[in-house]
Amino acid sequence: MSSQEIPVVKVVAGIARQGQCVLIAQRRKGDFLGGMWEFPGGKVESGETPPDALKREFLEEFGAEIKVKNYIGARLHRYPHCLIELCAYEVELLTPLQHQLAHDDLAWVPIPQLRNFTLAPADEFLQKYLLEERTQ
Repeated sequence: MSSQEIPVVKVVAGIARQGQCVLIAQRRKGDFLGGMWEFPGGKVESGETPPDALKREFLEEFGAEIKVKNYIGARLHRYPHCLIELCAYEVELLTPLQHQLAHDDLAWVPIPQLRNFTLAPADEFLQKYLLEERTQ
């Protein structure tokens, strides 16, 4: 790989709703972007579809089964060490959250209050999507 090439990492995020609230997770303090909030998800592994990756991530990270519903969209975001391709979906929790293995905190946040949280830059388009959806 030349110094000009940046790896592309395909990741997924799920928008889980509970009434008028959405689930966000706080990245661990020692991790890249530690302390920032994100919509739950993770890397798509080789041979996985994005919906399969979301199901696996919710099961591994929270012990919860989900149904992947509507595709919201995808965005590319450049970080210093890689290019993230984030694909987002609406998800429905089929079982309760059992634990949190990969985050410092979880929060069910009313959509208008998303403005009060510092989201990871790659997730900001989802914040905008939700806030605009609410005003329509």
